[in-house]
Amino acid sequence: MIVQVAGFHNETELRAVLSHAIDWVGIPLRLAYHLPDVTDAQAQMLCDLASQLGAKPVLITYLDKFEPLVSLAQYLHVNHVQLHGDVSPALCRQLRETFPEWTLIKSVVFERGHEPSSLLNSKKYEPFVDWFITDTFDPLTGARGATGVAHDWRFSADLVQASSIPVMVAGGLNPTNVRRCVSETGCSGVDAHTGLEDRQGIKSPGLVAEFVRAAKGKKASR
Repeated sequence: MIVQVAGFHNETELRAVLSHAIDWVGIPLRLAYHLPDVTDAQAQMLCDLASQLGAKPVLITYLDKFEPLVSLAQYLHVNHVQLHGDVSPALCRQLRETFPEWTLIKSVVFERGHEPSSLLNSKKYEPFVDWFITDTFDPLTGARGATGVAHDWRFSADLVQASSIPVMVAGGLNPTNVRRCVSETGCSGVDAHTGLEDRQGIKSPGLVAEFVRAAKGKKASR
């Protein structure tokens, strides 16, 4: 079970949670609907710190053109790239052929009433990416992720069954529902962002620890 925690503001926040067996650290940049948490230089520092402390930094981006995407990934020193934008299968193929060492994660965003078309569309990308990540479309804002809203997990379960590559589930996950999500979908990974934050929007080490334990099916230590 891979656990990704996304959205960090500074070194202190990241260091406070990295001791809790997080596998991937998501750094959102070049976003379509949200302001970035950090500058490019700060993001580079956080990516380097995550690597030094044993986690995989992941660029989460809406970029949909080859050169800007590659330039940003190389600047950040990452080889895990999560594609949330309206990218084409041809771009994914180009990335796959040019950077076979990269781990490519393609979003499959579920909009209520249009879930079957998202499932069907995912097949176009499957030969060229390493993971799918499911997420939730918010019709109020147009955001395609980081909404704090869960989708119908039955469709994530359908993707798990239909796909030859692993699936990560995102969208409204928190320590109280992640275990049920894993059980109901059979996913290989989970992602949380807003569901692990305190009232100031900062990641809570306690919530992160609970989330990781629940996701990985571990009991709390006494």
